[in-house]
Amino acid sequence: MEQKNYCVVRRAVGYLRYDTGEEPGILNELYRHLRLYINFFIPVRKCASKIRQGSKTKKNYDEAKTPYRRVLEHENIDDKIKVRLKKQYDELNPAALKRKISDLQDRLLKLNALKQKVLRDNIS
Repeated sequence: MEQKNYCVVRRAVGYLRYDTGEEPGILNELYRHLRLYINFFIPVRKCASKIRQGSKTKKNYDEAKTPYRRVLEHENIDDKIKVRLKKQYDELNPAALKRKISDLQDRLLKLNALKQKVLRDNIS
C-alpha cells in the first residue's frame, strides 16, 4: 500500500486531517468505491525488467492492464475466484463509481472546511 500512497490515496483525499465526526465513515465509504474503480477500471503498467547500463537504468514495461485483467490472465488463480470477479465486474458502472467518488470527496472537503471554520471561530 505504501508505494501506492501518493498515486491513489493522496490524490483522492489529499493531505487534510479527517478524524472527527462523520469524516472517518465517509473516508471508509470512499475507499470502498475507490478500490473498485482503481482495480477494475484503471490500467497500470508494471516494470517487466531493469537493465543497468553504467550509471543509467533502463526499464522495460509490460502492456498496461487493470489489476482485474491481470488476475483473470493468471493461471494460478482459482476459477471460482475469476467467476466471482467477472460477476462483480459486470455489475459495476464506472461512470456511477466516479460520480460517487467525486460526491464523497466533495462531502469530505465541505466537512473539513466547516471544521476549520468552527476552529477559527473558537480561537477568535
